[in-house]
Amino acid sequence: SLGPACLRPVVVGNRAALQIAYSRQDRSMTFSGSTRTVLSTSPEASITLTDASREDMLIPASAEAVVFVYSGGSITGGGFLFLDSARTPCGFYELVFGGKKGARRTSSFNIARPEQTFVSFGPPCQVPDHVLVDLKSQAQDVDETALTQLGARQCFWVSATDAPDDFPDAGRLGGLVFFCEGHGPVFFNIYAAGRTPRVQKQLRSRIENLASVPTAMRFPETLGAIYLRREVTLVEGKSFADVVYHRERRELTLHTSLLRTSEEYRVTLKGAERRSACVPLAAEWFTYIYYGKGFDTGGFLYLSAEDENGDVLPLAVNSIAFDHRRHALSFGGHERLPAIASKALLKRAQSISVPVLREQGATDYTWVGPSEEFADFRAGPGGGFAYFFDDPSKNRFFPIIGAAEIIDRAVMDSDLSCDMLRRDARGAEVYRNVTNVSRITFSSVLRVGLSYLIGQDALAGGGIEVCTGRLKTPNPVHTVVLHALAFTPRRQLLDTTPAKAIAQHAFRRATGHMLLMISLEMLSIAGTTYVAGAVRSGDLVSGDEAQRMVFTFWSFVIGGVWFKNVLAEVFLCTGYLRRGWAWDY
Repeated sequence: SLGPACLRPVVVGNRAALQIAYSRQDRSMTFSGSTRTVLSTSPEASITLTDASREDMLIPASAEAVVFVYSGGSITGGGFLFLDSARTPCGFYELVFGGKKGARRTSSFNIARPEQTFVSFGPPCQVPDHVLVDLKSQAQDVDETALTQLGARQCFWVSATDAPDDFPDAGRLGGLVFFCEGHGPVFFNIYAAGRTPRVQKQLRSRIENLASVPTAMRFPETLGAIYLRREVTLVEGKSFADVVYHRERRELTLHTSLLRTSEEYRVTLKGAERRSACVPLAAEWFTYIYYGKGFDTGGFLYLSAEDENGDVLPLAVNSIAFDHRRHALSFGGHERLPAIASKALLKRAQSISVPVLREQGATDYTWVGPSEEFADFRAGPGGGFAYFFDDPSKNRFFPIIGAAEIIDRAVMDSDLSCDMLRRDARGAEVYRNVTNVSRITFSSVLRVGLSYLIGQDALAGGGIEVCTGRLKTPNPVHTVVLHALAFTPRRQLLDTTPAKAIAQHAFRRATGHMLLMISLEMLSIAGTTYVAGAVRSGDLVSGDEAQRMVFTFWSFVIGGVWFKNVLAEVFLCTGYLRRGWAWDY
């Protein structure tokens, strides 16, 4: 176990830009503190944490990217350098290891200091053998005494967005690979943060669910979301005359249109993510298709793996649009494009055809591939779009941060279907618990039978068109919330969708309890009837031992139910008095 580590701010805010010189090309940071120190850094990674997790880690509000800073000089445990959208340093935090020993040897573990926080690492994981050579060649020496005493000699930072496909879970931010003496390398991911070592919250990522990021377009500040639709699906191994990909010329013949494509990029999405982004499971490469005649807004071409001759086959073509469709890509906040990157990207840019973008002053755009790098700029792991304006200072890049399948159909037994899920519930979990498509109910069985009789498959399919919403609040069925809904003077509040959802879910949760209470009361009535009959008939005097045992059993049932009722009323009255609700009930 690595134990908790202290994350202590060294320089934050405007002072960070003055005291820190960051070089993306050299992957280094020059810190001008008491002494001038040059430290190595990891590649940049986008910050995808939620606002709550950012606050727990004391991440500056303006930070858009993070790099891990390896140890050196007075920085013995390494740290994190946070960068804003212009890739200017906005905060540098030192990482101090040591647990209880560290608490005695440094004041950094004084939990009374409000300007610091703590992070916790997950359990150790083994690193796959095939990535060890690459990691070992890039690893940096460990200077932290608390770690070298345990045999750690070198370490390497792996960000959550750049981890290989079969790498252990890198968490929401990333983790450290340690090369130790005496046993193989181990990986620890950062999974929680908090203001004290003992009270910490698990890190959450906004990349996991499209609903947690803005989908509305407020260009040029945000791009929101663009939607995908499958235009052509090809069968691997068969040729189609109306879809021909010219790999050398970077051109695609789609029906009768000749379209320009970008260079090829490897598909890095995994199985579930591929389905969300409408990517064929067999795709190994993809290119962006620029718009042209018959293909108005552009899209993506997905390609198979190379055969023995080095050739690839087209598998599918997806078009993109800004109107609502089944699948969507969501974009993060914009990043300013530096001069060198703008000049290089503008050479391959194409004029913009979307009116809503031209109205805001954008003139050209181009696709930037995943992790594509220039001298002064590096794209995120999902790629994105670069937009150009007449004023070069407004040139900007929008990174793709998520993909999701939009839930627009459900099987409905009433006008509302809801469920209370964990805060970071994925789309598949929402689909399974809220849409009821795969849930077997009386209405679903009736619907399937009816569709069989009248021959309409739509009745047995994916339900009806719906709109979805998400209420983000901790425990919406808390006692105080339910009491407020029951006694609110604003009766129109009860007609809102959130109020209906809360009431419906609370009723569903209470249904099992009420059925149990009714069953116990019915059991008590049956017992009372038996006991009363036995007493009136005099069977207790003349009856045998078996009748007395039955009488004793029912007496215990009646007494147990009565004791339960008394106990429940005591708890209810105590709760009403404590919250001041006695007059309401």
